[in-house]
Amino acid sequence: AGRAAGVEVAPPLGLWPEFAAELAGSIEAIAPEGPRSRVLLVAHGSRRPGRSAACARRLGEALARRGLEVGCAFLEEAPFADAAVDDMTPPFVLAGLFFGAGRHGGEDFARLISRAGQPSLAAGEMEALARLAAERAARALGLETAGPAGG
Repeated sequence: AGRAAGVEVAPPLGLWPEFAAELAGSIEAIAPEGPRSRVLLVAHGSRRPGRSAACARRLGEALARRGLEVGCAFLEEAPFADAAVDDMTPPFVLAGLFFGAGRHGGEDFARLISRAGQPSLAAGEMEALARLAAERAARALGLETAGPAGG
């Protein structure tokens, strides 16, 4: 979230208020208990704890303000996702903060989904993600966003 040499860097996606709203809606759509459901957010984390986990926790706080009961777990730091999934009592939604099908977003999260046996979603698969990114870029460039019909 800064500007250097004419380049503006957006804050992490997980900190965008509009992303939190879209994620909450996506969770509620698949949640067994609707808008009061429990959610386990799974993020990458880091072997050197810091911003990655802090971002996921802030997103969790934004979801909690919308009425969801949220916990956070990580692949690379405590609390670890494997243990958190084992400790959760169904029903809950497993929400992965992965934006691609790489090792973590594909293999590791898929393994957690299988282990949990609960409804799940990956942020990178949300239909609204491309729209949110385009809208943010258009605002940053001072452009009007086109509607669905191109006008």
